[in-house]
Order: sequence, then structure tokens, then C-alpha cells
Amino acid sequence: MAWWNPRTWGRNKAKTRAAYVAATKGGRNKGFVSTSTEINTIIGAEAATLRARARDLARNNEHAAAAVRAYVSDVVGCGIRPHSDTGSDALDRAVDGLWSDWVYEASTGSDLTFYGLQRLAVRELFTSGDALVRRRPRRLADGLPVPLQLDLLQIDYLDSSRDETLLNARGKKRGKIVQGIEFDALGRRSGYWMYREHPGASLVTLDSYMSTRVRARDVAHLFDPVEAGQVRGVTHLAPVIQALKDIGDGSDAERVRRKVAACLAAFVIGGDPDASADDIDGIGPQVGTDVNGDPLERMTPGMIAHLYGDKTVEFNRPPGAEGYREYKQTELEGVAVGVGIPYAVLTGDYSAFSFSSSRGALLQYRRSIEPFQREIVVPMLCRPIWRWFISAAVNAGALPARYDALERLNYPAVWTPQSFTEVDRLKDANADAREIGNKTTSIAAVIRRRGGDPEKVAAEIAAEAEGETEGEAGRGRLLTPLAG
Repeated sequence: MAWWNPRTWGRNKAKTRAAYVAATKGGRNKGFVSTSTEINTIIGAEAATLRARARDLARNNEHAAAAVRAYVSDVVGCGIRPHSDTGSDALDRAVDGLWSDWVYEASTGSDLTFYGLQRLAVRELFTSGDALVRRRPRRLADGLPVPLQLDLLQIDYLDSSRDETLLNARGKKRGKIVQGIEFDALGRRSGYWMYREHPGASLVTLDSYMSTRVRARDVAHLFDPVEAGQVRGVTHLAPVIQALKDIGDGSDAERVRRKVAACLAAFVIGGDPDASADDIDGIGPQVGTDVNGDPLERMTPGMIAHLYGDKTVEFNRPPGAEGYREYKQTELEGVAVGVGIPYAVLTGDYSAFSFSSSRGALLQYRRSIEPFQREIVVPMLCRPIWRWFISAAVNAGALPARYDALERLNYPAVWTPQSFTEVDRLKDANADAREIGNKTTSIAAVIRRRGGDPEKVAAEIAAEAEGETEGEAGRGRLLTPLAG
């Protein structure tokens, strides 16, 4: 058995500290402020500020807006689409047909389809850190293909002020609420405490600030955890918010500098020594007064301003800003790394990249996107909504009830993200053909990756083949629209 010696413990601890330069508190690390506070406590204190600033940048900063557009387009594209996989071709066709009717006609109760909701949810995750989708059952009398609609809610609807321990009647712990999310004794999510209205809305009532409990099984919560035990998300722009703000301010300053440089102006100092302030107009056309009542002036191209003092004439010489392009490019490279998007995709600047380097960067980027699609978006957003859809369809009699060994509705689905646009279409097509020939993938899987429906493609191919058997006339009918 090893004994702890209090006399040597302090010396050993000091030696351990000295072994890691990054752990020292003096020298270059004197101003290095860090914390060991639990991640959910940090998020609870700072997420709202980060969220508001990220949203402002996404609205007003061109580089933040480009990052959001690129990420959402690459993650969702035209939709991460399900295909029923029950094992019965007839049943799969029925399920997929019912899903298509519901998705495009009634899924959201607005102009958005389900795939539009996917895009908006991922955008909310990127800018705000979280997105909430709430199940809204409808009546059969509403005439929907499936009596179900979805509400996409900003995370602001969650009552983040609720942090408490839940006790049972005997005073023992039965769960907890962390930033509005309720957990049972086993650590499973059991409820969400949500406001009736957005707390920042212009028209609110007293009830809007009273949160009510919504069952967890009626909420799909999309967020990207980066630390163990994390229950809420943080905006993807968090590491680069300060950099984007500084870049934006620098760009504004450079634009103003160039405008001033373009305004060749002469200043005439002096004049009649007996003239009073009321006799001289000042620099230029007055546009008002400041808090002290002094006139506010403005510079205009080609103006000649009369000032007080000895009579001289001087021309403005605005300072240059050498190396601004290199500085901004370096800063944007850091922003691209911070948000996980290639520099060329973020800025549209491919001037410094060859075909090979661009392809390598895009392939690495795609390797980071695919796990996010399959491990975050599909399990947190897509699968819960699929279960809601199947449950509503079975309860409405639109689909037969079939259960697995655990007495759950047995309607599995395969979710397929849209494939990326190929950098070299011919090489990728040859690779697909070889994989199909080697039987490492199927034609249907390749078609799904491209966002198509294998059954529709097969039907179109069969129709074309039938047209070819009719001879030259049949081929002429097929080719005529293409020729036009």
C-alpha cells in the first residue's frame, strides 16, 4: 500500500507543474485567463450573448453570411432524404409515396417543405447553437395526408433560467432541470420548459414569460456537443466572432480612407482678421450641430474649405494602408479554420490554389461534413420526425400497424444525404461504376447519393428502353425535346 506524505506532496506538485510550460502562471502566461468551470455553466452564462452577436454577424457581415450559406448548403443541399426499408417493396412504395405527399403539402403548415425546414434548422444550429422542432398533432378533419405538422422554434423559446433539482414526495432526488431541459433519475431527457411566445417578440403578454413543460418525446433538439456532458449547443461562429467583427471594422475604415483619398480638398486658412465666426461658413455645408451647439461639417469631392488662422493653402494627404490585402487574407484564413470551411469556399478566392490543392481541401472538408450529417442531423432531427410521421400515419389508418420485438412500430428508413458536386465528374463516375461492378455498392445507393429516387430513375430508363424498341420513330420522339 502506498502512503501519502504531506511533506513531499507540495514539492512533487511543483515539479509536475514545471514539466509543462503551458501550465505555468507567470512569464508569457501571466495574462492567460482560463477556467475549469463545467461546460453547461459556461454556456448558461454566455450563450445568449454569443448567439445575439453571431446572428448580427450573419445578417450584416459578408464573410459570416457566406460561411452560413456554404455550411447549410453542404450539410443539407436539397435535403437529407429517407427511403423506407421495411423489406416489402410494396409497403416501401406506399410509405415513400405517403411521405412525399406529406413532406411537400402539409409537413410544416407554412410555405416551407420538410427539406426547407431541415435547411433552416441547420442554419439555426450554425448561428445560434441549437434548433428545436416541436411535434404538432392535427385532427383527421383537417384533411392532411398525415395528421401531423412541425414547428421549428428558435432556442430562445427554451426557458434557460430554469436550473433546479427535482425531488420526489419523500424528498429524494428524482431528476433535475438544466437550462430548461428536464432529466429523469437515469439522466434521460424527459421534458423541455418552453415559453408560449418568443421572449423578444414585439407583441407579448404576461403569459408569454411563463414557461410550460413539453414532453421530450414531442421535441427534436438539434445541437452539436463538443464536450462530455454538454446539454446545449454553442454557435459555430463562437471562435471567430471577434475576428469577424475586427475584419468588418477594418474594412469599413479602409473604405472611408479611400473615399477621403478620392476627395481632393484644399483648405484656405485665414481671411479678414476682423471677421467673426458668424461671417465664415466653416469647412463645408452644415448638416446640423453637435451636443455643444457647434456646427457639424462634411467633406465633399473638390471642395475648398475656409478655416480660421493665417492665410495658407494646404491639400489633404490621407495616409496609405499598405499590405491591406495580405492582412485581410491572413485573417480570413484564420476565420476559415475556425468555422471549418475551406478558405476558397468561404471567400470565393481560388487565385492561390491549384486544382490538386483545391480538391484536397474539399475532400478534407467533406470528411468533416459527413459525420455531422450521419451522427448529428440524422439521429437528432430526422429520425425523431420519421417516428412522429409513422406514428401519426398508423394512428390515422394510412399505414398498417407492424411492431418489432420491443413492441415499437417497425418502419425502418435509410437516410441519404445529397452527394457533393464532383470536382472531377468523369473520375467520380468511373469510381461509381467500378464500385457497382465490384458489388461494394448498388445502383440505388448511388442514385440516392445524388438526391434521386431509384424507382423513378428505373421507370424512366424502362420507358426509354421501351421507346427504343419501337424503332427509329420511337427514338425520334425521345430525341426531339432534347434537340429543341
